[in-house]
Amino acid sequence: MPARIPRSHDLLLRLRILTADDWNRVRFDPDDRRGHVESHFLKATSPDANRAFWIKITFLSPKGRPGSAVAEAWAIAFERGKAPVGVKETVAAGAARFGTAPMRLEVPGALFCPPRTSGELRNGARRIAWDLAFEGPGEPYAPFPSMRMYDGPLPRSKLVTPYPDLRFDGVVQVDDVRWEIGGWRGMQGHNWGRSHAARYAWAHCNAFEDAPAGTWLEGFTGQIRIGPLLTPKVTMVGLSLGGSRVRFDDLVGTLRREGSIAYYRWTFRAEQSGHRIEGEARAEHRDLAGLRYENPSGAASSCLNSKLATMEVRYRAPAAQEIRLTSRAAALEIGTHDEDHGVETIL
Repeated sequence: MPARIPRSHDLLLRLRILTADDWNRVRFDPDDRRGHVESHFLKATSPDANRAFWIKITFLSPKGRPGSAVAEAWAIAFERGKAPVGVKETVAAGAARFGTAPMRLEVPGALFCPPRTSGELRNGARRIAWDLAFEGPGEPYAPFPSMRMYDGPLPRSKLVTPYPDLRFDGVVQVDDVRWEIGGWRGMQGHNWGRSHAARYAWAHCNAFEDAPAGTWLEGFTGQIRIGPLLTPKVTMVGLSLGGSRVRFDDLVGTLRREGSIAYYRWTFRAEQSGHRIEGEARAEHRDLAGLRYENPSGAASSCLNSKLATMEVRYRAPAAQEIRLTSRAAALEIGTHDEDHGVETIL
């Protein structure tokens, strides 16, 4: 375990203790003419890493078009070696209900009310239904090192993980096949903003082989568009080893972090306060689902989404031996505006 854990230098973030319910608060305002997109999502993978599910509720308010906001419920079932099954339903935003005390988010076809979620969605002959309970430490992971990055205008896309290490139990029904969910490892995330990042890779894993309980990694590399140009890539990584967290997010040390984005792969390298980490998340083409993400501007992004990716991580603390982590149960998402990625768009 690391003897010294690098943390954010932002005093406000360090002192302002926000709960999972705080971070899950819905920011969506259907009358905001500036445009807004926001999602709450859950994912989990089976212990044998051959099945996984992903459930998401999204609000989209088009820029300059008040009154035309929509709410969406998404679900994807992944099974290794088979084409992912995806379903989605879209309704007017007025049909959705949400509250914060306690947290409750409801769109026709999907209910998110920690510590439970349930729903049933159909696309033609395809059907995914679920009734799940989840539990885990209520210790959110906020990857940005400053509260100003969450409260201010930049970056335009915010992300946080209210529950980074969850256990799921219950049932998922995929068409006519019943999946018994017992002890599947997963997480819950929340993102919002004026647009999706123009180009990004995001990954999460809390199912590493032979790792102690409370071990997980989450990270991203992203670029935003300013006018016709893309900004330089920014990479941030968080690692929990048995519950002890290491952060690679210092804004001053941005140049000591690198990330590479490919269609089906994300690689990263970072150093902070004498701690070093590097790794890779990779998905096979057959285990990817192509998704179309609408932006408030009217433009669309592609998301290449897998919950059956492999991940390899090498971490070294000061004056300590290298720790290696491996998994076949990682989440990997690649966001791009390119059209030639070769992955079938299913939703």
